Amino acid sequence: MIYLVGAVISSALIPILFKLAHQHKVQEAIVITLNYFVITIFMGFIVLRNNWLFQGKVLLSETPDLLSFITSKFGLSILIGVLTGALFYFSFYYYQKAVRQSGATMAGAFGKIGILIPVLLSLLIFKEYPTTKQWIGIILAIVAILYISIDFSAFKLSKIHPVLIVLLFIGGFADFGNKIFQTYSDVAYKEVFLFIVFFTALLLSLKQFFKQKNFRKWDLITGITIGFPNLLSSFFLVMALNNMLAVVVFPLFSASTIVLVSLLSFFLFKEKLERKEYIGIFLIILSVLLIS
Repeated sequence: MIYLVGAVISSALIPILFKLAHQHKVQEAIVITLNYFVITIFMGFIVLRNNWLFQGKVLLSETPDLLSFITSKFGLSILIGVLTGALFYFSFYYYQKAVRQSGATMAGAFGKIGILIPVLLSLLIFKEYPTTKQWIGIILAIVAILYISIDFSAFKLSKIHPVLIVLLFIGGFADFGNKIFQTYSDVAYKEVFLFIVFFTALLLSLKQFFKQKNFRKWDLITGITIGFPNLLSSFFLVMALNNMLAVVVFPLFSASTIVLVSLLSFFLFKEKLERKEYIGIFLIILSVLLIS
């Protein structure tokens, strides 16, 4: 549970830091790329320090062919890392696109409910079945996420642009990449996996990065600052998945992050909580008690 708590705290810090940074009108495309760059440099240092490149080279020389290397646990760390990194970047790309076409509220809502994807896939593929008490907690957490995220009084099917569906699936599969790594590779290779994830995302983000102009000081500060909680969030999430059922981890992670962000926004930015948010927070706290 301690790893899940760490993932929630780290994840909640990211939107809070973005809120602080928006006061300086930062450019998100630049911030995201710099965030990936900082993480890549840091994880690259860890990979070199732990001689993972040398161990990978030795393993490659010992395997009879490239396919055998790719299907080894070390090779799968790289392969799954590339796929997850690409999904990480494209979830951000489609989130921006969804904001432009459907508004920030709808984009944020579909981004949050994407958590249903890894939950369903964990049930179907890995046959992870929680206890009855945990089932109740999971359902409460999902209901709370939907209740807080979506304004049902103004919700219309005609407003659902296809890009929102793409965002939901890409974001969900990006989260599920952590579970795939934890299951088919080895958590011992988590440094290699995280390095590849963020290095891949960095490469894909460079095109948008170079389109931006007027590179500013606060873009740099924000990119560096957000990099570390982003890395820690992924690190702790992988470790939590190694110790708990994914069908428990994902809804608890998403719901608890929403609560913490709401509470931090209330205390730090004096943002008033609406009635639905109080109800949602109550449901999430109740779900946490039931699941844990």
